[in-house]
Amino acid sequence: MTIPDSLLIEVQKLKTAKEVWDTVCAKYENKSLTVKVNLWHRMYEMKCEDEMQVQTHLESLSRMQEQLSRMGGGLMDTDMITVILGSLPKSYCPLINTIMMSAMHVKVTPKPTKVIESLLNKIK
Repeated sequence: MTIPDSLLIEVQKLKTAKEVWDTVCAKYENKSLTVKVNLWHRMYEMKCEDEMQVQTHLESLSRMQEQLSRMGGGLMDTDMITVILGSLPKSYCPLINTIMMSAMHVKVTPKPTKVIESLLNKIK
């Protein structure tokens, strides 16, 4: 395994493997947090204004959630559903209400994948 020269310069002066490891972890864990915050921010701000692009939009949100999950920072299901439904065009309000009322009727908290599946089934 190799490390960038800039990091090598930082760790050369350290005396123990633990100090080296702690330095490497600190440097990259901070970047990981920055990436997570950036993804969260982008997800919460995403809006799909074009009804013809809903599938692409939902796929993008799913990819971002997957990335966050791999980093240990995925949104909770209820938050992800809120992001999904809140990002859709206003014309989707009746469909959103139908999906949520159905879930309430059967007393089940929907999963984001099921919400996306329901949305995609309705637009096809």
